[in-house]
Parts: sequence; C-alpha cells; structure tokens
Amino acid sequence: MNKATDKRVDLEMRTSIDRYLEHIKKIFKDSVYSTGSWDDNSVNEFCQAVHISQRGDLMTIATIKNKTHSYIAIKDINKLKRGSIFGKTWFGNPALGSPVGNVLNML
Repeated sequence: MNKATDKRVDLEMRTSIDRYLEHIKKIFKDSVYSTGSWDDNSVNEFCQAVHISQRGDLMTIATIKNKTHSYIAIKDINKLKRGSIFGKTWFGNPALGSPVGNVLNML
C-alpha cells in the first residue's frame, strides 16, 4: 500500500473505534439512568476513563482503574479479521475464539 492508502485505512479504523467508544459510554449511561440510580459523578468518571491502549496486534479498550472492557484486532491475524471485537476471558485475556462484532461494521 502507498502512504495515502495507509492513512485512509487508518482513518477508517480510528473513526470506527471512536464510534465504538461512544457506544460503550452510551450503554453505560443508559444502564445507570434506567436503574434509577441517577449518579452523574459515576457516569462522568466512567466516560472520562474510557480509553484505548495497544497490546501487540490487539488494541485494548479500558475503563475505570484500567480494567479491560474489550479488545479490537488492529489487523488481520490468522482467521481473525481487522476490527473484530473480543470480550475477555475469566483471566482477563482476549477471548479470541469468539468475536462479538466488528468496529468496521458498526453504524
């Protein structure tokens, strides 16, 4: 790929991940507000803490106190597709056998 194509691909992934982060925040807000425990401080703390970090070929989505929320494949890895979202196992490792979606296919 040439540099222009690399930047365009990267922009698509960055935009998709930004949408995914907003989706995580919205789900958290909706769950807190629907339970009647209207705690704006908790919601703001959670929303400000959601961030990404890289872990090899996977991007880690973390929340409050750096707890892992999910993982995203940065590139195609064997049978895994670029943008695939993975939950975590009991031990906190990515559950690579069962992707739960793909950030590139989110609306």
